[in-house]
Amino acid sequence: MLTFKQIVSGSRPKTLLVGVSGVLVGAFCAWSSLRTWQNQGIQYVAVPTTGRFVVVTVLCLLVAVFLQIAVNFANDYSDGIRGTDAHRGSGNRAGADTESSETARLVAAANGPVRLTASGVPPKRVLTAAIVNAAVACVAGIAVIILTQQWLFLLVGIICVAAAWFYTGGKHPYGYMGLGEVSVFIFFGLVVTLGTQMVLLGGSVDFVGILGALAQGCLAVCVMMVNNLRDLKTDAAADKRTLEVRLGETGSRVLFVFLLVIGIAYSFGAAYLRNSYEGMIFCLATALTGAITISAVMHRRYLLALPMASGTVFVNALIYLLVALSS
Repeated sequence: MLTFKQIVSGSRPKTLLVGVSGVLVGAFCAWSSLRTWQNQGIQYVAVPTTGRFVVVTVLCLLVAVFLQIAVNFANDYSDGIRGTDAHRGSGNRAGADTESSETARLVAAANGPVRLTASGVPPKRVLTAAIVNAAVACVAGIAVIILTQQWLFLLVGIICVAAAWFYTGGKHPYGYMGLGEVSVFIFFGLVVTLGTQMVLLGGSVDFVGILGALAQGCLAVCVMMVNNLRDLKTDAAADKRTLEVRLGETGSRVLFVFLLVIGIAYSFGAAYLRNSYEGMIFCLATALTGAITISAVMHRRYLLALPMASGTVFVNALIYLLVALSS
């Protein structure tokens, strides 16, 4: 069994706001659509009760969070047994004898969290943690499908679980081919956001939901890019050809800034379409957290950049809450 500290570390809590935010964006877009359609007298969408809306949203949150945790443990397991993590996290603490403890701590933190498998935790325990969390996500997902009768999402769920494993697992992991960002954009952007809106609206989405999914996808990719920029040198040494390794540090930074700016622009467009002046103004808050994140990335301050990038995703989700309240 893993200790509580190991479970928290392996879950990588600083990144979990990504999955939560995607569900919230989808739920807020669904609520906005319901209010707009009701005001326009449109009756073709089955309107759920408030209680049902909340229950399905909570279940979607469980799916997103536990599947993301499962991905994190699966990545820890697969990268660990491949030797990719041999010089990360705990490995960077080797210099503690020649450096002050505080300096060693900062160096280790800047190079990412301790990877459980690479630090000596039995791989089977890490894999078991991944399976248990994936199972919880599956149970919550099945509950969503039963409650909403959206049976298409049974196939979507299977694809999500497979994508989670083959990111770094299997003989030819696509995360080692520079496709990790594409996967994050699809699953943590389009799938989680539009999927939440669809199950809440009886299978429907609208243009505001699409803009929300695009924004969520772009900003979620930014979170992954901070991780991969931090690990660029060790990934290159381990022949893990992430997008950042392929583009180089300068090219990756340019793409990072572009995605962050366009993600906020999508959200501004969603607020504009719903005539939400509060939402448009709140875009400034997202821009502020985004600017701090960009500065941290440019100065290689990844210890600050990662929580700020995750925070930007969450702050962006609040724009859609204001959009829903003003609809």
